[in-house]
Amino acid sequence: MIEKVLTKDHRNSQYHIIKPIVLLLNNLNGTTIFSHKFDPEFLVDTQLFGGGLTAILQFFNELFKTENTVDVVKINDYSCIKIRIQNMNLFYVFIGNENQGYEQLVSLIINLNKDNIWNLITPATIKFLQLPDSLSSVLREIIEFSFI
Repeated sequence: MIEKVLTKDHRNSQYHIIKPIVLLLNNLNGTTIFSHKFDPEFLVDTQLFGGGLTAILQFFNELFKTENTVDVVKINDYSCIKIRIQNMNLFYVFIGNENQGYEQLVSLIINLNKDNIWNLITPATIKFLQLPDSLSSVLREIIEFSFI
């Protein structure tokens, strides 16, 4: 089942539906250590996708002589928000309003901080190429809670 979140845009009182597609957690060299697909029809290899996103953003940062400032990419209806947290990049791909997508991502980060999950994830990103199953299942529960 595809998760959809109904939110209200107070500026023009229109309701928007946010359709989450995928959430990726990458280390800084582009290796995807965790992925969560919201949309079962998203059949792209998440390792390839995460590495590609990292490469594209690094290219634009080098092209425009900036560091980690590219944080939103929009292609047609799809938006991708990147947030760098410590030694990781968190990518959220969705369809819908960027501000509301960003709010969802911030909600997730708040919930992860509240449960001290970042303290477990950070060392895991250094030691493993993917998160251990026990940590992945806790992370999935927090993601589901945050995107309701």
